[in-house]
Amino acid sequence: MIGLKEIVVSAKTVEEAVDSAKREHDLREGEFNYQVEDPGSRGFLKIGSRNASILVTVQTEHYVRKVKEFIENVLSFSKYVPQSLAVKAEHRDAKIFIHLDGAHLGRMIGKHGKTISALQHLATIFVNRITDTKMTVLIDVGDYKDRRKELIRKIARNKAFMVIQTGKSV
Repeated sequence: MIGLKEIVVSAKTVEEAVDSAKREHDLREGEFNYQVEDPGSRGFLKIGSRNASILVTVQTEHYVRKVKEFIENVLSFSKYVPQSLAVKAEHRDAKIFIHLDGAHLGRMIGKHGKTISALQHLATIFVNRITDTKMTVLIDVGDYKDRRKELIRKIARNKAFMVIQTGKSV
């Protein structure tokens, strides 16, 4: 998997080490795996005791959740964002896809998609600061990117047809 980060955590018991990792790194169930490196020892009369040590592997789901929270937080400061905005996040390969849906999304898209691009850039910087590997965040507002690609294809087909019909370059 991409975006995995490994952290070593020590505590008196394995359970305390897991709780400590969850608390310190804002992890939820299903967002990490752990492997016991040293189960620890109570020792005899506390002489020779040692802490338990675990290796925590942070899964990509953690980063997807963090990016989604980041996007929601950034958008909460904008007066142009509709209240009924739905934010969906998923990951494939080394990419996190954020889908924003709602009504009146024109201002969120911005002129020629510049607002989306700026938000996407901020989210990519954010996720790359908290991961050990490079990840890309792709944001789409109301299927804007799909509509834009289709429009460009349509223009290209029309221009190609004009060249075929007239024999002149466009």
